[in-house]
Amino acid sequence: ILETPNLTEIQRNSYDELLNVRIREILQEVSPVKDYNEDLFLYFNDCYLVMPTESPKGCIEKGSSYSARLMVKCSLENRNTGEIIEQTVCFGEIPVMTPDNVFILSGITRVIVSQIVRSPGIYYTLNKKASSNKLVEGLLMPNTGAWFEILNDGTDAVFVKINRGKKILVTQFLRVLGLEEESIKELLTEHFYEKTLAKDKAREYTESLREVFKKSRPGDLYSEENAKNVINYFFCSPERYMLKEVGRYKLNEKTGLDIPLDKMVLTHEDIIAYIKGYIEVLDGQAPHDDIDHLGNRRVKTIGENVEEKFRQGLSKIIKLVKENISVKGVDKITPTSIINARQLQNSIREFFVGDQLSQMLEETNPLSAITNIRRVSAIGKGGVNKDRAGMEVRDIHYSQFGRLCPIETPDGANIGLIVSLATYASID
Repeated sequence: ILETPNLTEIQRNSYDELLNVRIREILQEVSPVKDYNEDLFLYFNDCYLVMPTESPKGCIEKGSSYSARLMVKCSLENRNTGEIIEQTVCFGEIPVMTPDNVFILSGITRVIVSQIVRSPGIYYTLNKKASSNKLVEGLLMPNTGAWFEILNDGTDAVFVKINRGKKILVTQFLRVLGLEEESIKELLTEHFYEKTLAKDKAREYTESLREVFKKSRPGDLYSEENAKNVINYFFCSPERYMLKEVGRYKLNEKTGLDIPLDKMVLTHEDIIAYIKGYIEVLDGQAPHDDIDHLGNRRVKTIGENVEEKFRQGLSKIIKLVKENISVKGVDKITPTSIINARQLQNSIREFFVGDQLSQMLEETNPLSAITNIRRVSAIGKGGVNKDRAGMEVRDIHYSQFGRLCPIETPDGANIGLIVSLATYASID
């Protein structure tokens, strides 16, 4: 008989990694923060947590929160004078997990359930709404950033869509990417190339550049310099596009490429391999994907969800720092005078108090509490809408056996969307 594993370690390990490792890494990513004139450089050198002195039981009795203060060691360098001012700044309070793997906010015991979402990567699926089985849709989905879709119509012409915008002929897009006509023809095969070319009025690079820019960034003023950077703008900028490690792994697995896992943006090789894979599925040489298979889904634990809120709050702090420097001037400012951490604290607190994944702990008995902690939800930001979720999403899939409990799910609108991890299930 197998020994029962620690049923709550998934939550504990995820949140411990956030507090001990990820926060420090995020601060290093954005450091240094420069003002608009690049006269002042604000560095985040290190951080540490000041743990709460009150016990969890005491917080419940007093109606307070069990949280730690995030202290960041900052240094402000004036590049004109060479002066460096070092201070430790409080970035607000972050809730801390109790020994029972729950959180206490304003005296209320809460738990953050994990979320099951579609994994970043490439998917080729049949259009179920179409009467013909020949209509195939491709989706290259990042963790954050613009969606890159590829689709065909009844005449076998192939289009791409950037960030759910207007349809762009794939021949025009590939010209802007830098491919010659012979290479495009070889990539699309002669049949799909001819069918797409029949609808293509832009037969050379400059005209294709204008068409791609007009449809991907409507309303923006066209200039050749801006248009040349349109693909880099959407897919190759770390500020706007991020695959994360899991997305890069899934992308390499699907395309057969061997791009390092720390490469979080798309390369031209990724895009070409994505389009090549779509043509193979469209031509019947490769199977389409089962979107409901657990291999195409992943579990976002509490650490990832709080990390997203931390990044959002930190970006607001950075924007405010730049504004404060421009208003107060370069002289006689210190890290504490330009950093206002209220936005960060509000962002994190809003998630813990008001998000759909944040629930009051079921304390009927110890078993119900553990069940609550191991619950997995498909709803929430980045998940499905329970009002529009169909039977395919809610139904039991054969890949769930041994991983998700096929029986335990609530009745009503949430049926099939909120499930529990099986006893021996773990997250890699």
